[in-house]
Amino acid sequence: MARGRERRGREHRGVWRLVVLALLLGLSCHRAGRTVAPAGGDPLPEPAATAERVRVFLIATQDGGRAGREAACGDSLVPVEVALPRPGPALEGALRALLAMTDPFDRASGLLDPLYASRLELAGIERQGAQVKVRLTGYVELGNACDNSRMLAQLSETAMQFRGISNVSFEVDGRPLRSLLLGDAAPPGAMPPPEPAPGAPVSPGAGPSGQPLTTR
Repeated sequence: MARGRERRGREHRGVWRLVVLALLLGLSCHRAGRTVAPAGGDPLPEPAATAERVRVFLIATQDGGRAGREAACGDSLVPVEVALPRPGPALEGALRALLAMTDPFDRASGLLDPLYASRLELAGIERQGAQVKVRLTGYVELGNACDNSRMLAQLSETAMQFRGISNVSFEVDGRPLRSLLLGDAAPPGAMPPPEPAPGAPVSPGAGPSGQPLTTR
């Protein structure tokens, strides 16, 4: 009998140890959860903070917004982290990194970069409160209506990922980029017109969708 009571006592002590351990683990997880970024992504980075790595936004075509924010022709804007050649301001570095890409598809992710054929450089950034104007120089290689909308979307998303920035505009050698890509009458947020049907005639010297190429 004494031996049986001793065995049951050891079992009870073992159960209590497990209960205490579970409570300690739960408390530890609760405290650690205070430092976790809020649902929806990491905390917004500061535009002027010195960064070694930044995020640029590329395109998952016809993804329907499953992999990121929906844009253009039913696509998704997806962030890709890249290393900067040298530490610098995060906003400036992200824009320079995006403009420096020259492959139509990112080798690591397979995502589309419709800006790859354009030769654009960052000429300056002007900020007034939540509004930012980005001055570019060079030329834009126009594509079809969807690709033109994708270019504007990926540039805008790359700039507006930063804390305190809610509106951004781009110009190329003094000309509004939105007008170059979407037309002078296109209001902010306008969807591009449908792509031309296969075999539709294209005027000489025009881009893939019949639009003239913009060159410097």
